[in-house]
Amino acid sequence: MSLKKNNFFRKIHVRMGLTFCLFYTLSLCIIFLWILFSFFHTLQQDNRQYLNSLLLSYWARYQQEGYESIIRQIREEKQVDYIVIVSDSDGKILTSYFPGIYRKNRQLFVLTDYPENGRLEIKIDEKRVTFLTDSLRLNPNLTFRIIINTEKTQLILRIFQRSYFEIIVFLIGFSFLTGTLVTIWALRPINFLNREIHKLIDNTDVRSRLRTRGVNDQLDNLIIHINLFLDRIEVLVGGMHQALDNTAHDLRTPLTRMKGK
Repeated sequence: MSLKKNNFFRKIHVRMGLTFCLFYTLSLCIIFLWILFSFFHTLQQDNRQYLNSLLLSYWARYQQEGYESIIRQIREEKQVDYIVIVSDSDGKILTSYFPGIYRKNRQLFVLTDYPENGRLEIKIDEKRVTFLTDSLRLNPNLTFRIIINTEKTQLILRIFQRSYFEIIVFLIGFSFLTGTLVTIWALRPINFLNREIHKLIDNTDVRSRLRTRGVNDQLDNLIIHINLFLDRIEVLVGGMHQALDNTAHDLRTPLTRMKGK
C-alpha cells in the first residue's frame, strides 16, 4: 500500500499539481493578509474620521451657541447610535446620552482613565464589544466625550474572513486540478516519445526509427538526433555482421580442406 502511495506521489503531474496548489495557497495567504490589513486600516480610519467629525460638530455648536445648546442637542437626540458623556474637571458627569441598548450598562462606560489609543473593550451580556472613544475639552472645567461602537466593523471583518476562507478552499482544489491538467498537457510530447520508443523496442527490425510529430519543436529535434544515433548503431552492427561473416568464411575453407583429406 505504501509502495503505491509513493509511486502515486512520484508522478510528475501529481507533483506539479501539488506545486501549483502550494504556490497558489501561499500567494492567496499573502494577498489575504495584505487585503485584511488594508481593509481593517481603512475601516479604522473611517471610524476615526466619523468620531472626529462628531466632535468637531459639537465643538462648532459650542463655539456658536454655547454649552446650553450642546446639552439641548444631546437631550433631543433620538436616533444616534453613539454615547455622549459630558463631565467636569473632577470627572463628575454633568449630562450624558446612552442609546437604549446601553442604558442598563451605562456604569461600564464611566471610567476614571480611558485608554490612550481610544480603543475600549467592554463585556456586555457575556460578549466583549469593542468601542472607539475620544474626548474634547470645551473649557478648563468641561470635557466632552463621545464613544462609538465598532461592532459593525468587526462584523464586516468576520464576514470577509469567513467568505475568504471558503473561497480559498475552493481555489486550493481548483489550483491542484489546474496544475494537474496543465502538467498532463505539457507531458504529452514526452508520452508520445515513450510510446514510440516502446514500439521501437517491440520491433525486431533494426532499420525501424522513431516517428516525429512533425511540429519541428525541441522534441522533434531530439527524435531526429536519436534516429541519427540509431543510424550509427545500425552501421556498427552491420560492420560487425560483415566481420563475422568474413571470419566464418576464412575459417570454413581450411576446415573443408582438412575434412577432404
